[in-house]
Amino acid sequence: MWKNSLEEKSSVSPAQESSRPEIDKLPVPSSVHNGPLAGDPSWIGKGLSFTGEITGTDALLIEGSVDGKIDLPECKVTVGRHGRVTASIRARDVKVMGVVCGNVTATNLLDVCAEGSVTGDLTVARLRLEEGAYFKGSVETHINEAKLAAGAERAVVTAAPKKGVRVVRAEAGELRMEPLAQPA
Repeated sequence: MWKNSLEEKSSVSPAQESSRPEIDKLPVPSSVHNGPLAGDPSWIGKGLSFTGEITGTDALLIEGSVDGKIDLPECKVTVGRHGRVTASIRARDVKVMGVVCGNVTATNLLDVCAEGSVTGDLTVARLRLEEGAYFKGSVETHINEAKLAAGAERAVVTAAPKKGVRVVRAEAGELRMEPLAQPA
């Protein structure tokens, strides 16, 4: 006849039980203890949403949603194609391929890719807007103090804004744009 498996006793002896490896005794890869490899950014995946303040010393890749404040002054922040950020961002470098609503301070470079969108006020040392990128707000440029001491007189902004406008030059913290001449 059929036997109920719950009624059967285990056929494992205590000696055999102690010879089995326990999970706590198994070796654990060092990457689990040491975190991500050096140079790897921390990241917020597509399925994650974060509300609050992010601070630290690692680069950050955002593919999910962030509301609040991002303060990584010595690092790079990348807002990926799926990233949605409603926050102020302060970082060394910021690259936007997704959507950012909030003020951005980049002590080195703000790079807004063709598919990127930024709505907010910018404080940057260098700015790059690819053709097709969306930007609404004001821009304030800052020249690195070390470059100023070395004789640099102005910061040049590299940009390819929407049709009909071109960036002329950033001088004394002001970004100048002028309309392109229309063909006669």
